[in-house]
Amino acid sequence: MRNSHLLICIAAAISPIVSFGERAEFLTKQVVGVGDEVVGESQNVLYSPSYSVSADKAHFNKNTSILNLDGNVKFSRDNSIGVAEKVRVDTATSQLNATSVFMYDSASEIWLNAQELCSQNNITVAKNALISTCETKSPDWSIGFSSAEHNTQKQFLHLFNPVFYVKKVPIFYFPYFGFPTNNNRQTGFLYPEVSYNKREGLRLTTPFYIAMQDWWDVQLDPQLRNRRGYGGALTFRWADSPTSQGSIRFGVFKEKLHYQLSHELANQYHKGVELHYSRDKIFSYWLNAQEGLYIKGMWLNDVEYLNTKGYKNDYDSIIASRLNYFLGGKENYLGIYARYYIDTDKQISSVYGNKEMVQELPTAHYHKFAKSLLVDALSYSADAKAHNYERGVGVSARHYEFDLPAQLDFSFGDWANLRLGERFYAARVDYENKFDLVGRNELVPNNRENYLRQYTEVTLQSNLAKKFDSFFHTIDLKASYIAPGFKRGEISEKLLKNYALSGTNYTPARFWEENYIKGLERKFTTQNAAFSMLNQFYTPSGKKVLRHYFEQGYNLDDKRLDNTKSKLQIFLGPVTLKNSVEYSFYNKQIEAMQNGISFSNPYLNFAVTQTYKSEDGDYTPEHYLTSNLGVKFGKRYELSGGLDYDLYRSYKKSWRLGGVAKFGCWQVGLTYKEDVQPRSTKTGIRPNREEEFYLFFRIFPVGQVGYRYDVEHKYNEN
Repeated sequence: MRNSHLLICIAAAISPIVSFGERAEFLTKQVVGVGDEVVGESQNVLYSPSYSVSADKAHFNKNTSILNLDGNVKFSRDNSIGVAEKVRVDTATSQLNATSVFMYDSASEIWLNAQELCSQNNITVAKNALISTCETKSPDWSIGFSSAEHNTQKQFLHLFNPVFYVKKVPIFYFPYFGFPTNNNRQTGFLYPEVSYNKREGLRLTTPFYIAMQDWWDVQLDPQLRNRRGYGGALTFRWADSPTSQGSIRFGVFKEKLHYQLSHELANQYHKGVELHYSRDKIFSYWLNAQEGLYIKGMWLNDVEYLNTKGYKNDYDSIIASRLNYFLGGKENYLGIYARYYIDTDKQISSVYGNKEMVQELPTAHYHKFAKSLLVDALSYSADAKAHNYERGVGVSARHYEFDLPAQLDFSFGDWANLRLGERFYAARVDYENKFDLVGRNELVPNNRENYLRQYTEVTLQSNLAKKFDSFFHTIDLKASYIAPGFKRGEISEKLLKNYALSGTNYTPARFWEENYIKGLERKFTTQNAAFSMLNQFYTPSGKKVLRHYFEQGYNLDDKRLDNTKSKLQIFLGPVTLKNSVEYSFYNKQIEAMQNGISFSNPYLNFAVTQTYKSEDGDYTPEHYLTSNLGVKFGKRYELSGGLDYDLYRSYKKSWRLGGVAKFGCWQVGLTYKEDVQPRSTKTGIRPNREEEFYLFFRIFPVGQVGYRYDVEHKYNEN
């Protein structure tokens, strides 16, 4: 939240001279005494456990306790070294004065050149000084100030009349600037965020940070967009135990009426609440078990709440909140999961709003890990789940599952294993508001379904490996056979939207929906056989060169081949080739395919991936291309870019191109980006195309300043 490292570095550069309150010793090669004054003629050193000062000449007055060091004065402390023309030390009061001082801090690479430096009682003052991390002769950038005061006890630095220079040209001036120089959390303003947008005008955020106790803090983020509106957020963060942390954020943004109307926004107010919490121990303090709790929750009235948070986010129309909790030991596992979904599109476009969304509130899961029964070769495990599905309108359900697999294993030396398995699966579904349609207009309640399945599975597996002269080869072979046995009952494939019938006596397809509760996969309910093979090749040094997985199944009931699946990876030094494909013999088409190539070395890296998925029921085909590129030209220049292209619809989802130039103590970068982002309008979620230019300057280790310019257009696929 604060650039603490920077602040400490600047303070270290301004005040590396020792705290003279500690005991020090003075050594010299040759001493001459004249009255009350002792003169060191050569090789004079003043040192303590934390610092040292050396000079050609040293004069010490016994009465005044003043030590004057002159000629080639050098000093060092921790990571800081320096030189001065003259140094005067009052050994009684620990006061130090130095003139024509140059200091360098190796940790931060900051140097300071000051006409005068004074230190006493934890206060260090530098006058007429200049600091930078560039070369000392004509630095590319520097900060000059009339004076600076650093309090090592309060750990605060005051800068008076600071001026930022590029070469010798003054760019920014502030009468005063002050900040803490430690890592402790402190109440105060954080760095403001300022940008300009043609559509929204000046955008200003001035965060204020409140830290009253170690275990919690609060951050206020008021924001102004002078052409669009204003709003703010309050974030409360806490750590209520050594193994937990959490935060909750409340945010709101109000649109100006003319902006809302001109951009056809659905709401004038955009509101949201976000909750994050994680904890590793609750009950496991007293139990010998592993435990974890994770909560990520969000409520919002439309997607514009997310758009007004920042500029670097890509949001889905469906916002998911989730709760995960588990408690597990060596033999048992208990999990509780909850999911709550908000469809920001349906919030606006649907008559029923978000009420049609199926919410999982919650699911309880018990798992019994595999355990031997009678003999070591015979083992079993068990799963029991209880789901609670809630909806505002439509069919709700309570779904109970019990799964009991058992297997008997036989080993044939080191080359093969045979497993005989029996699995029993039972489910019961209690519905609310579920009706079957009899005839054309008669609704009959059907609020319970039972589902029982049993099947036998035989699996033969072999893991083989062999070393050849120029490579090492492993092959994993697996053959399986599934025979269904006892079965009773079915789970409905479709659910009737009886709430949407409105008295009509016909059944168009839009009044039906897929059931969100499913039975076992078809491969477990029909007689089928499958074969899979995994080949891997390695160099003699153990580096993987090729990996190929192949899987083919055959359904004996349907008398047809199942989908063929193949995944191939080839590793050729810096180049990696990937291919995965799934082919359907039934549909006589490729149902899914992904191809990719990537290259990486210290100067060039790129990746191109093509993904294809065929049409599946209500889902349209997907065919898109993603690519990323990074190029380094020597040590100074970098170029990066990327493209996300929808090949099916023939449009660019997003693309970006940018570059960075590094000049030792500073960087400059320019990025151009086009993206399609969701916009909440009165007619639903509408995609908008955004163009963005971002120019930034990064000064080491001071920080970064940037200018962002973006333009928004109504999206047109053509």
